[in-house]
Amino acid sequence: MAGARPTIRAISESVGCSVTTVSMVLSGRAEEFRISAATRDRIIQTAREMNYQPNLHARNLRFGTSNIVAIMVPTLTHRFFSGMAEAFERLARTNGLFPLIIATHHDKTEELDAIDYFISQNVDCVFTANSAAMSEVSKTCRRARLKQIVIDAHNGGGGHVVTTDSFAAAQVLTTRLLQRIAAAKKSGPVYFVGGMPDHSVTRRRLDGFLAALSAHAIAFEGEKPFVPTPFNAGQAREVFADMFARSEKFAGIFVNSLAVMEGLLLYFRQNRERCREVRYAVFDYHPFMEAVDLDYVCVRQNAETMMSMAFSIYLKGLDAGGDQIHFAPYELIESEPIR
Repeated sequence: MAGARPTIRAISESVGCSVTTVSMVLSGRAEEFRISAATRDRIIQTAREMNYQPNLHARNLRFGTSNIVAIMVPTLTHRFFSGMAEAFERLARTNGLFPLIIATHHDKTEELDAIDYFISQNVDCVFTANSAAMSEVSKTCRRARLKQIVIDAHNGGGGHVVTTDSFAAAQVLTTRLLQRIAAAKKSGPVYFVGGMPDHSVTRRRLDGFLAALSAHAIAFEGEKPFVPTPFNAGQAREVFADMFARSEKFAGIFVNSLAVMEGLLLYFRQNRERCREVRYAVFDYHPFMEAVDLDYVCVRQNAETMMSMAFSIYLKGLDAGGDQIHFAPYELIESEPIR
């Protein structure tokens, strides 16, 4: 029928082989069934000429597998996570898998609902990125025997983790911030702004920040110099407005995430000179920062590299090498100093 989708039966009639032989070749099992190389090549060439596309869903039902892989990210509006999701989708398609992507908005209930949905769809493996409910998510995956690879977080329950070394990177970032403060002959307290106290990545970055302060003999009074905010630009802007209104002088701010940095930039629009007096350390990076007249150093993570590392672990098999933390590379990027 003109315009009809080519079928295995049409290929078998064209090459003069049985439907079973064609099916075994197209499913990659020619050698297993001792099909000759000449026959295999003829079938593959004919399938290409006829633009044959396999019905993966039907094949998976037949073999009792789903070939579905999933990723759970906090948001798709964040450059880092959208790049990760795009890399995931590309890798899934390249390897003949069905990709599922869900954004959970840093909401613990949405994360657990997403995991339940993945389980209902018989997902083979879920990649969980920067989960707010890391412990609960991992427990649910283990109970359901759902394969899990953690990305951009630290999983206390074992398993494979692909992440930036948040503690070490934050320590290096803070050390460089303190050096820039000293070079500019600034004085005053240094604050860590952004994230929630129960967020695992925030905790590790805060620990790295505090370690750098301690190494430079910088003490603080009362509570830790941590100003929590949700990962929301509007709410972060209000936090910065309050900080600058309450304090006559502080030397530096560690900005934890791009969403929080966006909040700072919203405040910066009406308070340029006040913001320019402060030095900033930012975890992560966006090209828009290069257009802003602020003194900063930032950590740039590579979301695509993280996703490639995680997908490679999945393809090799999660049992290979046992539970491991795999650290992805990062780099420091700095603005020109403001004098």
